[in-house]
Amino acid sequence: ISFSEEIKNINLKKIISYSSDNLTPIELEMIRTIRKSGLFFYKYYINQLNEQYLTLDPLIHYIRSTIWKIKDPNPVFNSAWYLKKYPEVENAKYNPLFHYIKWGAALGYNPHPDFSTNAYMSANKNIIPAGVNPLEHYVFKGALENRPLW
Repeated sequence: ISFSEEIKNINLKKIISYSSDNLTPIELEMIRTIRKSGLFFYKYYINQLNEQYLTLDPLIHYIRSTIWKIKDPNPVFNSAWYLKKYPEVENAKYNPLFHYIKWGAALGYNPHPDFSTNAYMSANKNIIPAGVNPLEHYVFKGALENRPLW
């Protein structure tokens, strides 16, 4: 069986049931925040990994990854690029997606070289409610409506 066939047959419930006893308080906060956002695409992330990571919850793998090993949580968030563009995030040891959700969007940080947070907000200010993360809006509504990224 090939790795891609294994991905199709993976039991996400089994690997997502990792015990919270093994997680630090900040890891738990990151997991809750990222899961609530819906911006972590499990199958997308798993497709970037080697077989050895199939027994660990991919979200836990993602939040524990270093800049040299980090993968992207979805097609419109470039983790390595975000850390290079905003070195203070890496210096503070924040997971890039967590940082973007929690603070980065409000600061006007961009999640991807092809997505401008401020331009997207300006172009869609009449339909994005206050406090809604622009990337979440794009992923779950804007892309379906063919709204521009810039």
